[in-house]
Amino acid sequence: MKQSLFDRLQRSLSRHEPRHAALRPGWMAARCATALARDIVEGELNLWAMSLVYTTLLSLVPLLALAFSLLKAFGVHRGLEELLTRLLAPLGPDAAAIAARMTGFVDNVKVGVLGAVGVGFLLYAAVSMIYKVESSFNYLWEVEGRARRIQRFGEYISVLVIGPFVLFSALGITASLKNQHLLGQILASGPFGDGLVLLSKLATYLLMVMVFVFIYSFMPNIRVRLKSALVGGLFTGVAWQTASVAFASFVSGASNYNAIYSGFAILVFLLLWIYVGWLIVLVGCRLSFYVQFPERLVPVPDDTDTSLRDREMLALAVYAAIARRFLAGQPPSTSAALRMVLHTDENSLRVALAPLLDQHLVVETATPGEFVPGRDPGSLSVAAVWQCIRGTPTPPPGDPAAGAASRFITDVEQRAAADTTTVCAWLETQPALVASGKR
Repeated sequence: MKQSLFDRLQRSLSRHEPRHAALRPGWMAARCATALARDIVEGELNLWAMSLVYTTLLSLVPLLALAFSLLKAFGVHRGLEELLTRLLAPLGPDAAAIAARMTGFVDNVKVGVLGAVGVGFLLYAAVSMIYKVESSFNYLWEVEGRARRIQRFGEYISVLVIGPFVLFSALGITASLKNQHLLGQILASGPFGDGLVLLSKLATYLLMVMVFVFIYSFMPNIRVRLKSALVGGLFTGVAWQTASVAFASFVSGASNYNAIYSGFAILVFLLLWIYVGWLIVLVGCRLSFYVQFPERLVPVPDDTDTSLRDREMLALAVYAAIARRFLAGQPPSTSAALRMVLHTDENSLRVALAPLLDQHLVVETATPGEFVPGRDPGSLSVAAVWQCIRGTPTPPPGDPAAGAASRFITDVEQRAAADTTTVCAWLETQPALVASGKR
């Protein structure tokens, strides 16, 4: 299989780990940058960002309507237009007009006229936005959304309730500081003014970072370490603010677009800014994933290069690792621990777990990503586990060759099933497995 330039560069970097600890952060940053560039150019980050642009346009008015209603209950709903103006500031002088038009749409929403069906549609459109974001995060974290729908729906509602207040505080704190008369006088005075300006800018960056750290910790359907969320949030917060300045400069100098698109130019800029914003958010999410799972920086081999025997062997090893921890009275096996112990990637682990979950040999606990045996390992033979992993072949009807092959495989499996060695007995005869289970 031909490797791309990014794959060759990544493998070259992985083979040249610096010996000095002071050089390792730079080496790790170079590896992450290479992997992120590969994901943007060759992966599906662009597609997810484009999809979220479309979802944002559909869900924008329902989200603003809910935010307006919640902020109105606390008497700060008039600040929604200012909040939107700050979010759309990179669009230049037209940002205020767009924000005013959006809030005008929200003001025209008459909840009493909509009725139960209309309110339900608004709520569905707003929740679907969060669901789409969660789906994109789960894809970037290479996990499946197995959490209970009712539980997640309650969490979505919590985000819709808390989110407007968090954003309102994060984006409005600087303006609130500058509007105070006393601070305005300080801003106009020498070094104190310069220091306060710098502090207000740092506060804006810090609040944006905190918002993204919370999002990266909450949204993925996996337990995200604080370090991973902090790195991703720091990158996204700084990149967001920096991109805002750069995009504003681009808009102010893009006279060619105004000449071509005329009055529609601002709509083009709006779509571009929404796309850039989502791309930054997704890149930060993927960066958090790489910080937590640095082994995934190296590209995963194609499944077509893996033999059926290797897949069956990995599935049996996964079951052995889960059963081993269960019999030792240790906490349930996690996806991260299985990847580390078995030196595999998330995609291969997901494929190996699929038949085990389908046959209820392994079940997932209430905590997503944690697994325990679904049947007693003391009464289950290794041969039975192996047969469940292999599945039952179904030859095409009327095909003598396929029927003969099926009978041959069945005969081999029946002879293997004669071995009634249980999983417990098998694990006890494997010193390496027992030793690793006590770690």
